[in-house]
Amino acid sequence: MTFTKRQKLMLRLLFLSFSGGIIGGYFKIMDNPNSDWMLGITILFQLIAVFGLASNWSRNLTISESKS
Repeated sequence: MTFTKRQKLMLRLLFLSFSGGIIGGYFKIMDNPNSDWMLGITILFQLIAVFGLASNWSRNLTISESKS
């Protein structure tokens, strides 16, 4: 199975959100007041990545992919 550029971008965003969740959880344990914002942004990134992977938008080839 080969991935398009858009799907690769959404996978990168999903993996980035996992690391953000781990860091945000650590900050939450250490009682940092900004940890709620970090965890909220992590959830938002995960939602964007999942919806991006599930949509037809990510399956379409970009202009540069269709030329080569």
